[in-house]
Amino acid sequence: MSNDAILALITLILPLLTAWALWRTMNGRWRAMAVVPLALLAVHLVLLTAFYSCDAAPDQPFSNCALPATEGLFNALRGVLYSNLTILMLLCPGLLIVAGIAGLIRKEGHKS
Repeated sequence: MSNDAILALITLILPLLTAWALWRTMNGRWRAMAVVPLALLAVHLVLLTAFYSCDAAPDQPFSNCALPATEGLFNALRGVLYSNLTILMLLCPGLLIVAGIAGLIRKEGHKS
């Protein structure tokens, strides 16, 4: 398995894990925060599909697209892919920490 495939798996599993953790630990309106990583996952899935459908190397523009008309579109989406990946990698661990703190608070609340 290549490094790109491993990174793609991590970027697909991390938002699902974050949404699940938020859903399990938060109450009421705070559960709506679970939508944020799922929305980022949906955007990232579309961009990742576009990235792999053009069979491009990470350091080269999309030059091997099956449909030549989509090459320009995917070149423009490349910046969005990396921006979304950056937001995903910064936001998901932060939300996992928040979910962990909420879980600890709930556990302490049951003890008293």
